[in-house]
Amino acid sequence: MPVRLEKMGECILRLRKERGYSLEELAGLILSSPDELRKIESGTQQPDKMTLTLLSNVLNVYPDSLQNGEIHYRASQSNLINLMKETLKYLEGTEE
Repeated sequence: MPVRLEKMGECILRLRKERGYSLEELAGLILSSPDELRKIESGTQQPDKMTLTLLSNVLNVYPDSLQNGEIHYRASQSNLINLMKETLKYLEGTEE
């Protein structure tokens, strides 16, 4: 199924605003630049797999639903918190 960039961007923008994140805050959480996130939200750029995964985790939705321009919430945020902790721990270990 093709990625629906415009619909996906609308969903990301809506979820960002619902969660109370500024563009800069969400960009930081997904390890991206505000300019890149702006392009994703406007439907002019497709996020790479890592960015899509981070977006879906931070926004607590399924990545495949975002790609389809739909919002399907995850059942629990406790998994998200554990995943974020694991990600931070991993990233701290990769610094040189």
